[in-house]
Amino acid sequence: TTVSAAPTTITASGGSSAATVTITARDGFGNPVAGKTVTLSATGTGNTIVQPAALTNASGVTTGAFASTQAGAHTVTAVVGGVTATQRPAVTVNPGVAAALAFIVQPTDATDGAAIAPDVQVEVRDGFANRVTTATNAVTIAFGANPGSGTLSGLLTVNAVSGIATFPGLSVNRTASGYTLAASSGVLTVATSGAFNIAVGAASPATSTVSVSSSTVASGSAVTVTLQPRDASGNSLIAGGLT
Repeated sequence: TTVSAAPTTITASGGSSAATVTITARDGFGNPVAGKTVTLSATGTGNTIVQPAALTNASGVTTGAFASTQAGAHTVTAVVGGVTATQRPAVTVNPGVAAALAFIVQPTDATDGAAIAPDVQVEVRDGFANRVTTATNAVTIAFGANPGSGTLSGLLTVNAVSGIATFPGLSVNRTASGYTLAASSGVLTVATSGAFNIAVGAASPATSTVSVSSSTVASGSAVTVTLQPRDASGNSLIAGGLT
């Protein structure tokens, strides 16, 4: 018994792009076997299988169809009259056209002005959430929610490579909780990241200040000295400073 699929490469779909599966049932001497029920199955998920509508004919032949929304390699199996055929053809499903963006590496909590690590990544997907590995779209990153009125720094527009856009060294210069990022590219559906927080950084000598209560005092009189530690972005580390 032989099982074949044609074409061997199709596009992800709910059935509009499909491979025809042809089964030819034969006995141990190569003679066609008519009147057998054939049932098809396939590996993977998102499969649409059209089972053979007829029993094998006088030539031992019947046909069905296979389609899938899941990109990748799928193996088709036929059971003929209760016996599993040894031959299992492979069908490769390619992603469909680019339709949407999705974050695959989310932004993480960081301190103000420090690079978010690991680098944020966004992928280009088709309408079935498959990565479009041929995509080279220019993807732009910006704030979705900006509770701290911060500035987003780093490389904000990059071209996707094999369907993935990587944004190295993104940083935010204002402390707040609940920031989100949004990724866009032309008509593709915009993606919004999960929420992340920006905390104050380490004290910086360049932005920390020292002040005195009076620049002129009598001998033996007390003067109050106040230290206001700030991070590199000017955020106060201690409310009111140290006196």
